[in-house]
Amino acid sequence: MKDEQWNAIVNRDKSYDGVFYWGCKKTKIVCRPSCTTKIADRDNVEVFDDLDSAIAAGYRCCYRCRPEKEDWQGTTAELAKNVKWVIEQQYAEKFSLERLEDTLHVNADYLARVFRKEMGITPLHYHNYVRCEKAKELLRSSDQSVSMISYDVGYATPSHFAKVFKSINGQTPLEYRKMRRIEQ
Repeated sequence: MKDEQWNAIVNRDKSYDGVFYWGCKKTKIVCRPSCTTKIADRDNVEVFDDLDSAIAAGYRCCYRCRPEKEDWQGTTAELAKNVKWVIEQQYAEKFSLERLEDTLHVNADYLARVFRKEMGITPLHYHNYVRCEKAKELLRSSDQSVSMISYDVGYATPSHFAKVFKSINGQTPLEYRKMRRIEQ
């Protein structure tokens, strides 16, 4: 193993991901250079030019860094993606970090921290954003009252819906509907 490769492993350098892979001889697990797992002693590290070579040598892929997945962005990005998916599926239900925790089997505080770091907004803000996007679809495509739309997307009161909608979109639901009809 070259010093450059060892330094990439020690520094968890993402720029080397896909350039080479390293495996721990004791555990027979192969990782990306950027993997956050505990790094083995240098004597116990074996370097491979490609993943197929490591697998042929009897190594299995790490569950943390997922070297077999080319588009893998990391565990936190995967968690944020899963939170988004759950929110998008359950947007009409009352928001609860505890529900997300139960669904994804991840601590609610950790989940909220990771989501905010990855997405730049809180899960609650994303939940409201998704609700407003669904409401915009209904405002454009139906003649339902704003009150009925607010209930359809999960808000308990039309006034709260209007307040949230305006904070996200810069206009009330009625103003949005009128602007869309003028554009058509």
